[in-house]
Amino acid sequence: MQFTYLASAVSSTAPCCPPMSTLTSQDVLFTPHPGSPFIFILISGVTCMGYDYLLKLRREISYIWSCPWSVGIALFYISRYLMFIDQPLYLYLYVQLIPGSPNTCSVLLSIALISMSMGFLSSQMIISLRTCAMWGRQRWILAMLGTLTLVRYRIL
Repeated sequence: MQFTYLASAVSSTAPCCPPMSTLTSQDVLFTPHPGSPFIFILISGVTCMGYDYLLKLRREISYIWSCPWSVGIALFYISRYLMFIDQPLYLYLYVQLIPGSPNTCSVLLSIALISMSMGFLSSQMIISLRTCAMWGRQRWILAMLGTLTLVRYRIL
């Protein structure tokens, strides 16, 4: 099923997005255009992220900030704080209250996507380290999980 919109309406509300004359049903949900419900999903996600951070801040200060630096602590900080870069950037790009040039939008989108990818990868590495610890710190488990992670993210 396709929905048609005026290309001028789409491009005037979302300067970063290329103008589209037809949108599929998936585009209606997830593409910036007038009346898209995705903005509410995005705003509620950012709100939940901030609320979760405030709820856990006291425990984070007492348990994490006093620990000596390690790979696990570094991965924790990466997965915990990169979301404060990528989610507001993505929200800005979606809402686009102040229109920007396509070049600026491209740079901001690249930063947001790199930040999201690093957050996903660090979370995957944390899960791999925890699994390895549950298996008695056997190196073959870490090697297998590391290889699967690298293949998953197409790093190999």
